[in-house]
Amino acid sequence: MPTITTLKQLLDAEFSIKDLGPIKYYLGIEFHRSDKGIFMNQQKFITDLLASASMTDCKPLSVPVAPHVKLFDNIDSGELIDNPSQYRAWVGKLLYLTSSRPDISFSVQSLSQFLQAPRTAHMEAARRVLRYLKHTKTHGLFFPSQNTLEFKGYSDSDWAGDVIDRRSVGGYCFLLGSATISWRAKKQSLTSRSSAEAEYRALADASCEVMWLKQLLGELTVPVNGPTTLFCDSKAAVDLTANPVYHARTKHIELDAHFIREKIAHGIVSVIQITSRENVADVLTKGLGKVPHWFCLSQMGLTFTITASALSVDGGSKVLYKNKGKAVITEIEEEENDQSMFDRRGANETIYSHHASTSQPTKQKLLIPFSQTLPYQL
Repeated sequence: MPTITTLKQLLDAEFSIKDLGPIKYYLGIEFHRSDKGIFMNQQKFITDLLASASMTDCKPLSVPVAPHVKLFDNIDSGELIDNPSQYRAWVGKLLYLTSSRPDISFSVQSLSQFLQAPRTAHMEAARRVLRYLKHTKTHGLFFPSQNTLEFKGYSDSDWAGDVIDRRSVGGYCFLLGSATISWRAKKQSLTSRSSAEAEYRALADASCEVMWLKQLLGELTVPVNGPTTLFCDSKAAVDLTANPVYHARTKHIELDAHFIREKIAHGIVSVIQITSRENVADVLTKGLGKVPHWFCLSQMGLTFTITASALSVDGGSKVLYKNKGKAVITEIEEEENDQSMFDRRGANETIYSHHASTSQPTKQKLLIPFSQTLPYQL
């Protein structure tokens, strides 16, 4: 704190600033502080967006994009819409919303490709994202005060995922402890001839982000020692990063993609293979089903606030909370050491949880319905 106070004094002497106190709302982003950490979301921004789109009372959805659904730029996606400016306004606001919502990054980058001549299917896809935001408008990123400083990243690619030009969508996310601090979902600039090549390019992009983040963390005096672990679900791509020999299958890859080999050799990055279901960056490259989608969100530290104040948690099996002045106990079926992500479903509640040893997402029923809960009460 003395360092921050000194910095404020130096800035005030130079620019005559006004101290507004602890941050609560800034550029459409809400911040909530407590002893447990900092929670940031854009609930008001989403509420205003839904109101401007006349979708305040729309039916909510649990995923932003349906799995295996592809968008085209021709008549297969329907007729041209009459008011393309509305579509562009929605996408522009959704782009800003990705500053606190990595879970919609993939769907928004897909919608952004059709700004020039949007069609009915593109408009429906945008409405689907808004319906998902209706379901998750209280969600945001949580930065716990009691957190490790382990710096790691996940990289993924959806090979030839774009049906128009067959380019792959690459994505990465980086976590400091359990908090996500950087993410990206973007279509690659070149067409890859194999899934290994697409994953390799995604790793190269992620390694560039590692360099920048390490420099930034160093400026903030956050110790990041040793190589940063990058997780990838492609064995072939992992093998390519460790093989310095140019074979016929890789010699056509541009030289800057081999940047990651240099960083591995210098001990800056370490690439480790994981299974696809463990890859958190999966949500940044493709549409997922309900269970894997919420699993990725739980691993990224994306959680939600509560309107009813939780009173206590008994042994991980009973949640006691207050609803309209009445205390309610909810019993939860879960295995020991489970980390739970709750998903609201009205009268039929379910929880999505994964076992710590297997990271296997499972779906289980709640014994008693409840209105809302949250892993981190602020």
